[in-house]
Amino acid sequence: MVLHRLLLASLVLSSLVSTGWAAQRVESQNFVFPLGGKVVVGTYRGAIEVVPGEGRDVMVSVSSLSPSIDSEEALLALDSLQLILEQIDGDVFVKARNPRETGVRFIWEDQSNIAIRIKVTVPQECNLDLMTRDGGITVGNLRGEMKARTESGAIFFRRIDGNIDARAQSGDVVVSRCTGSVDLRTVSGNVRTGMIGGSARLETVNGNIELQTARGAVEAFTTEGDIDVGFATISAESKIIAMVGNITARMNPKESFSISAAARWGNVSNELAIQGSKRGSSRRHLHGDYNGGGALIELKANGGSVKIESDPYIDG
Repeated sequence: MVLHRLLLASLVLSSLVSTGWAAQRVESQNFVFPLGGKVVVGTYRGAIEVVPGEGRDVMVSVSSLSPSIDSEEALLALDSLQLILEQIDGDVFVKARNPRETGVRFIWEDQSNIAIRIKVTVPQECNLDLMTRDGGITVGNLRGEMKARTESGAIFFRRIDGNIDARAQSGDVVVSRCTGSVDLRTVSGNVRTGMIGGSARLETVNGNIELQTARGAVEAFTTEGDIDVGFATISAESKIIAMVGNITARMNPKESFSISAAARWGNVSNELAIQGSKRGSSRRHLHGDYNGGGALIELKANGGSVKIESDPYIDG
């Protein structure tokens, strides 16, 4: 096993000012990255940004800032950050912890917490495993397998050629485009995506869900919020459930599918020529086939309405 470890990495820049941030430290390191490698980032606090670069290098830059106006206190706060940058069997690991800030603290002590920002420049093909307890995560246009976790903060992926597994406790989860499958979940926040090429599992407790263009199976659930899904291609069963909220399903009229829609308190409205099944239809229920039937699309709005729309432009 090849092990390269750097404690308090090689480049350190400090500056002191009389107001605002009293001290700033930047620590950075470069690594030669193999094909199929992974970058793993784990921090107790701070934003994580991953951007594509040129070549095969991984460049890590960690910026820490202390709010203390006392220079000695500011430097003491920066010194409390325990940072490890290392490469093990080709994979790059970035770890940040701070016992001074993660133990039992009084409320007024939180104001003296240092601010951390981790920026990683990676090859355009790279696997990621990112985690921060308090901060947002942003990932640029990349190819690979993506994993992101945050307790407080938003997660944003741009264009990803691969699969995404992202979960937040408090914050939105947003994906501009993904050619593979996605598993996106948050407790308090919205889930929004552009085109998803594979299967999509989308979940939030308190927030809305929007999937602009689905090309695979969709499983979407929200406890309190609305769901809007556009089905461009339909080849697998999908299930959409809103406990308290409305559902809008925009369908490609060139596709063939079966549908089962129910609204417990609201109405079911439909723009397509769906042939009703023996189960029958009513103001709050719709069961039938379109273009001869196919994969089942199940829509359930327990505390809202269901709207089924025709969208001839969704595939173009």
